[in-house]
Amino acid sequence: MNTQVNINYVKTNPDLSNHQKSELDKIIRKHALIAGRILDIPYVTITIYPKSDRTIPETGEGGYAPSGDWLQIFIDLKNKNYNPKFIINNLTPGTVYHEMNHIARWRTVGYGKTLLEAIVTEGLASAFEKDQWKKFTAPWTRSNKAEISNFLKIMKNRDKKKDSEYNHAEWFFGKGKLPRWIGYKLGAHIIESMRGNFPKLSWRQLMAMKASEIIKKSEVKI
Repeated sequence: MNTQVNINYVKTNPDLSNHQKSELDKIIRKHALIAGRILDIPYVTITIYPKSDRTIPETGEGGYAPSGDWLQIFIDLKNKNYNPKFIINNLTPGTVYHEMNHIARWRTVGYGKTLLEAIVTEGLASAFEKDQWKKFTAPWTRSNKAEISNFLKIMKNRDKKKDSEYNHAEWFFGKGKLPRWIGYKLGAHIIESMRGNFPKLSWRQLMAMKASEIIKKSEVKI
């Protein structure tokens, strides 16, 4: 499938230069088309917004996909860790893959309303991002055995009665008592474990698979 990719920009201050927009157009379109082909996405509109307070401080960019046909990419032109050129060329592609994965998920089973569903959805996006873009490994996709072991203990000790009314900012962004990125890292661990058990399953098949089935196939006890 040849994905129809529409790109537009939000004008703001500071704004992207014409050269930066041209580079973003090429990079975003290239990787959105690759993701669209893998995930069977017919069309998507991508909005670029150079707004610092909507980005992830560690990386200077961020993304959000609220539906099955629209995603947003945010860029911090004054980030202290990375300059705009590095962000555009090395970080933006990973965000495109992450958010395009969300687009595909929205088009099938949806994002999910419970903690476990959200963990699986973010895990799919994070694992897909990591799998498709090797130049930069985002902090929410990096983990080690000790860290995962600790996160699994936290999961097992949680109040499961609150899974339907979980605090998203706490479980995914560390805005509370939980470690930063715990939801993303656990999700990526579940997806990578499941793919190890079932290597012939395609990304397209995974997009339509319920969270409960993915967790079961992963054999990760949470």
